[in-house]
Amino acid sequence: MLLEQTELPRVSDAAARHTVDAAKAFKEFQRVRAALKEFEGSVHWKKVYQYEYLIHKKAGKQTYLGARDAETEAKFGDFVSHKRKLESRLKTLKETVDTYQRINKAVRAGFVPQPVVDVLCALDEAGLGNSSLVVGSQALYAYGQRSGLRVDAIKAPGDTMSVAEERRHHLLVLIDASPSETRKIDKVRHAVKSAAITPLPLPSCSKVALDVRYGKHEVRSPREQLVSREAWHHALPAAADLLAVHCKGFESTPPSVEDLLDVLEHAPKFEQVVIGRTGRMAMMRTLDPLLFVSLCERHLETSDESDEFERRKLQAKLVSRMLSDYLVTSKIEEEPGHGHLGRLENVLRAVRQSWACSAEREVLRPVLPAARP
Repeated sequence: MLLEQTELPRVSDAAARHTVDAAKAFKEFQRVRAALKEFEGSVHWKKVYQYEYLIHKKAGKQTYLGARDAETEAKFGDFVSHKRKLESRLKTLKETVDTYQRINKAVRAGFVPQPVVDVLCALDEAGLGNSSLVVGSQALYAYGQRSGLRVDAIKAPGDTMSVAEERRHHLLVLIDASPSETRKIDKVRHAVKSAAITPLPLPSCSKVALDVRYGKHEVRSPREQLVSREAWHHALPAAADLLAVHCKGFESTPPSVEDLLDVLEHAPKFEQVVIGRTGRMAMMRTLDPLLFVSLCERHLETSDESDEFERRKLQAKLVSRMLSDYLVTSKIEEEPGHGHLGRLENVLRAVRQSWACSAEREVLRPVLPAARP
């Protein structure tokens, strides 16, 4: 497919007009829901002997906010009034969003696999959405939604899968992994019934990867480390060699892994409301499109002439055209060799150098991508 000379498949005009309003309503719904989390629990007065204290009860715990006076009475009034307003507003917005989602399905505005949408919604509901980062081919769903293109209808020559799908139907999401987030991760795993979610530890103590498998016959035991290697290989192919070492359980991992994660964490994110095939909406936070193109191009330097090579080549060309001809924009503005892209190039160069003289490469050679001549 010559993307430079081809009219790319687009959503219908009716769907394009509708999704603008639907996305605005969904963003407002998310904003109000996040604001309401600041008012979780309840407040009440508790009498202790001759004194009264303002108590905030949340998740079974009680916090004393002070003895009753003008200041605590003001706190009580503000809490109750703000919470009631937000709850009323959220109820109205939920009805609006539900209506938009039904219309989404009717006008065929969405093309994202439903398990992907379910995971993104569960992350937001658990309070992990803002710290999440989707890596891999599914980022094209966000870019495609912004540009109005049907990326699910674009395929590499001779390929039966969409350019936005991973070979083995997984979604890889990086999230914060502080001890306080463990309960939230478990909540996400139990909330999503349409996929098997395996948390994968990373060299950086502040991050964990969620390997989400949603294809038929793709559910595997969390003990199978091959899952994590495959997920990383498809999501970040340019650094697959280095990440495979970590996922295979080697005790020593080159520092470049943490550098790569640091680049991904501090680079700008691309945020977009995406729509599933059933009409359900979710917020996807993924790689900046320019960073995505850079990763694909680095992969082309080390990949062989295979189907995967053609897919990455098509992905890079597709996102590049979105940046030049459609509404997709990048927040990265820098000179070559500097900033986020410069740091990424330094990391990947270190990956190649570390493997050039590594005996461990011979151990993993059967599972690593072949070098391109």
